[in-house]
Amino acid sequence: MYLLSRQFLLLDELVHVSLMDFLRNNLLLHLHLAFESFEVSFGYGFFHAEFKVLVVTSR
Repeated sequence: MYLLSRQFLLLDELVHVSLMDFLRNNLLLHLHLAFESFEVSFGYGFFHAEFKVLVVTSR
């Protein structure tokens, strides 16, 4: 599963996601950071990231 793979930057021990770029590319979604557990499966392994997700519906 390569969901949002373009927004993930794989570092030695961390996985970072650029939510600002995600928002620019997906104007229908409005997200803010919040702490939640999130697992992303890449072809060669699993990575665990923590970030906040707050969904705000657009009018």
